[in-house]
Amino acid sequence: MMDVTLRQMEYFLAALDTGSMTAASKRCHVSQSATSMAVAQLEKSLGAPLFLRSSGPLMPTSAALAFAEHARRCVEEAEAAQAAVTEALQDLSGSMRVGCLRDLARVILPELAQRCQERYPQLELQLVEGSAAQLQEEVRSGRFDLALVYSLQVASNLSMTPLRGVRLHAVLPAGHPAARGETVDWAEIAGEPAILADGPPTVDRLTAQAHRLGLELNIRWTLSSMEAIRSLVARGLGYSLTNVPPGSSALVDGLEVVFKPLSNDLLPNRICALHAPGVGRLRKTRAVLDLIREVTQGGEAATARESRPVAPRPDGA
Repeated sequence: MMDVTLRQMEYFLAALDTGSMTAASKRCHVSQSATSMAVAQLEKSLGAPLFLRSSGPLMPTSAALAFAEHARRCVEEAEAAQAAVTEALQDLSGSMRVGCLRDLARVILPELAQRCQERYPQLELQLVEGSAAQLQEEVRSGRFDLALVYSLQVASNLSMTPLRGVRLHAVLPAGHPAARGETVDWAEIAGEPAILADGPPTVDRLTAQAHRLGLELNIRWTLSSMEAIRSLVARGLGYSLTNVPPGSSALVDGLEVVFKPLSNDLLPNRICALHAPGVGRLRKTRAVLDLIREVTQGGEAATARESRPVAPRPDGA
């Protein structure tokens, strides 16, 4: 039987993911010599080189790529097994770090925090806002337990739990001609100044959706604050787009903005929860996921009431 250890696989995967023995040692909190020795011992046990040594980034061999998938599963299963034993010996306690897109945070995080406090008072939720790219990186690195994003924004091999379909809405000043109908054809407003959220990959995804419909966006500003975006829209300085409208209309700085679903045939999109492979098996992760499902299902019902007679359907950007 080969003398391969979990520690060797962990150091190997860190080197593979970072492309550097130095970076791998920092991730694993060990010396570079310990990382290099572990990888060398692993190569000896496997009887094959795993990296091509050069002055640049580490280049994995075909053997490394073939071995990596199995090694990753072994490490994840071992971590999940250890965590399962730990959780079996204690109540739902400790902390969970949950990331969320900025426009989703308003409609999900407050109710999630309240329900968690009521049902699991020993469990501390750490809530953080960010862009889709940032949140995925935080989950991938293990710094976040869960992250709430849109399915069209997911560009990684992270595990994804679909939660609720969303529909892309135009955000318009109350007096805008396109705001009179029940829906808006994107072509009616595509040439007007657009004010969009700047968190990557939002702009790229919306631009790609527009191109799919033969439209070109006239992007005037990209901002991180949804309140600032809506305030600019309310003043007639452009339109915006959102997947989660607060209702059929809203007041911003004393001015009204309206939310109208786009009538165009857009790609299906959903709110989803991301977690690293193996993390979803943890009891506290499953408990928080159940709470998130309750919150998002309630939000879906509320959106349906606010948007009548046009019911939300699972498409958007």
